[in-house]
Amino acid sequence: MKKIIFLLYVITFPVFMFSQNNVNFTAKDDSNLTVHYFDASNFEGTTWLWKFGDGATSTLRNPIHVYASPGTYTVCLTVDSEPEECKPNVFKVTSSGLQIKYDDTIWPTGSIADVFSPFGSRLLSSSQDFHRGIDIKGNQGDPIYASADGVIHQAYSFGDPNNPYGGGVVVIEHTMDTPMYFHGLFISTYYTTNLHMNSIESGIVSGVVVAPGTLIGTVGDTGAVYLNYHNHFEVRIGLQCSIEAQQTGCSSSPFSVPQDPYVNPYLFLDYDLENTNSLSYSANTNFTSTTVVVSSNRPEVDFNEINLITDNFTKTVNFNNREGNDPNDRDNLTFNDVTRIPSSYTRDGNEDYELTFVFTGVTNYNAIEVKDISGNTVDNTDYYGEFCSAIIYDDFDFSDGNWNDGGNNCFRGTSYSLGGFGKKSMRLKHGNEVANTDPDVDPQSSLFTNALDLSLYTDLRVSLSFITPNTDGYDAGDDFILEVSTDGGASYTAVKIWEFGIDFDSDRWYHESVNVSGITFTTTTVVRIRSHADNDLNRVYIDNVTVRGCDSSLLSNIDFDIEDAAKVFPNPTNGALHIYGKNMRSIEVYNFLGQKILSKKYEEITNSIDLDLNKQKSGVYFLRIETDKGVIFKKGIKENAHH
Repeated sequence: MKKIIFLLYVITFPVFMFSQNNVNFTAKDDSNLTVHYFDASNFEGTTWLWKFGDGATSTLRNPIHVYASPGTYTVCLTVDSEPEECKPNVFKVTSSGLQIKYDDTIWPTGSIADVFSPFGSRLLSSSQDFHRGIDIKGNQGDPIYASADGVIHQAYSFGDPNNPYGGGVVVIEHTMDTPMYFHGLFISTYYTTNLHMNSIESGIVSGVVVAPGTLIGTVGDTGAVYLNYHNHFEVRIGLQCSIEAQQTGCSSSPFSVPQDPYVNPYLFLDYDLENTNSLSYSANTNFTSTTVVVSSNRPEVDFNEINLITDNFTKTVNFNNREGNDPNDRDNLTFNDVTRIPSSYTRDGNEDYELTFVFTGVTNYNAIEVKDISGNTVDNTDYYGEFCSAIIYDDFDFSDGNWNDGGNNCFRGTSYSLGGFGKKSMRLKHGNEVANTDPDVDPQSSLFTNALDLSLYTDLRVSLSFITPNTDGYDAGDDFILEVSTDGGASYTAVKIWEFGIDFDSDRWYHESVNVSGITFTTTTVVRIRSHADNDLNRVYIDNVTVRGCDSSLLSNIDFDIEDAAKVFPNPTNGALHIYGKNMRSIEVYNFLGQKILSKKYEEITNSIDLDLNKQKSGVYFLRIETDKGVIFKKGIKENAHH
């Protein structure tokens, strides 16, 4: 009897050992160099010690940390008395977002150079759809490998009567090294799916354990006109069931409501070596809608989200979590007054992919955010700020009577288009009233407003989009100038000059915003854009010109001193600014022009906020802090380091 009891202890002891606590954590991007970390351990801890890899620490459970510079940081977490968990090459902090390495993976077949069709909205021949994976082209019979450690979840050969797919398919279940924050949950399980397979490798059946590089089958013939031989590769987070299957009976665990689990496979596959960071956009507002065109030569890498922000609401389209897309019909191009219009995609590295969004009913907005799959925001994002007025003169190149010719050669029309989509714009070039011998003397084409009463404003913010074509475009020495007149157009002051070859190149749309300050605006203020070229054939196309008035003096009407619910120090500061208060929920930081330079919302109330102003110019900054008792304002002063 004693021997039997002893054997029972031997058998159960290893089971007890595997039920130990496991420390784990993840993160999601916040904004700029700010990262929100989360404890994702499998037990409820009581104490936490974070090391962020830059010398800073925190004892909060889910801290928000601001890094001084971009980099890949080794982050460590200790929970209670459990062993410290460190992640050395997982969190890559950039100037506008965060990239996370969730798992160690390899390409299932081919490489980034073989990706033919992107994740998201696409146009194939005459049909448009929402593509839930990426198509990796190859030849029939090319090997397909498991992309990461996992267990075969499903494997169907082409002739299997139970096969619900077209062609052979292998689905593998994986566990992430670093969980993903997905639909408000920390998810550690994901599934990879390889479709259109020609054959399934012998022994690849449900329950078999595989490793990265395990041969699972070969590329097959899809019969598709646009690309016969390819591996359609998908990643699904949390569960294998599609949202359609969930709605008809498939278990939706771990989600309480049906969620579309498909995400861009590039969140897991390595793309850094060929990521060109080419993501850009242009915007155009008319009397009924706002159109935003997103361009990229790596759309399957770059683009994921667009936010159009107004005073009253934000319109969002997100490809990974499907916000802004019809949940009952992923191929429905119009949903909630937002229409997606993709161009055809041919991967040749010439920025030949454009995705157009038409926001019906939105004719006035404060900001546009365009983000890649890692949450990085395109550099030319505009934040106008709550301290600027509404648009005072919008898109005057579209409004009859609100634009004027400079010389004889300025007209509006659709004479130049990029990517197959006509773009109405002003064509500016050199005037031809006299011989073109001296562009500083001869008349030049210009675009200007009527005389405007801007006497109530202390600052202006002028934004515009522009492009010059390869043929009959600008060349060396050509530029165009933003100018302001306060005497009705009798004389002008140059505010900004864009020179070809230095500030812009051919065949690419640029979107820029210029702050105009230090000028006393009058009741007869004119804003002008003037082309400075040496030949009538040298043209630049200006579009979506917007002028906004900002009155930074309005900020002086706020009594910043009566609020004692938060303390700011050191103030003045050379860089770091610390705010201590009670139950703070969000913070927004504005510069003296009223531009919003930073915005953070906290999922849990906090009593401590750290800000990094190292990269900001010296001057006065205004802090708008939302607490559970209301909104308070504080001033912060940034001085130069040598002060």
